[in-house]
Amino acid sequence: MSAASTKIGIAIYAQQGPYGRPRNPHWSLVLHPTSFSAKDVRVYHLRNRGNTWFLGHEVRDLPRMGDLIGVLHVADIPGSAFNDAKENPQKAFGIDQLDLFIWSCESYVIRALAYLGEAGAFKLPCNPDGMYEYTKKRIAALKALPSSADEITIISYTE
Repeated sequence: MSAASTKIGIAIYAQQGPYGRPRNPHWSLVLHPTSFSAKDVRVYHLRNRGNTWFLGHEVRDLPRMGDLIGVLHVADIPGSAFNDAKENPQKAFGIDQLDLFIWSCESYVIRALAYLGEAGAFKLPCNPDGMYEYTKKRIAALKALPSSADEITIISYTE
């Protein structure tokens, strides 16, 4: 990876619903110039509090955010896309709350990646309409790997 690019991925977190029952995992978009294991990874995710959706942006150590399953490494993107994301993540990822009929963490990540793919930052492994099912398969592959408390499990988004 050149100095003028950054890694982009999808961090996957386990979630629990009422009575400790597992729920679908939480997806967040993660960016860093060198490593998802760094202490200052940029995390972009959609959150729901009550009936209100909002874009969350944090600079964090990924494992400290919760029950991290792992990261799907999507691509290394041009540094300009990373700089745009730091300044205005909604503009950088083409997100407008009116764009999506149904808001969720998954729809946000898919929309952001589709936007970056359409802008030429990288090639998507499938068309945007198929990304939800495609990503679920990659999450299953991620979950099937042995995990370690000392290292973040990272696999390629592409098969």
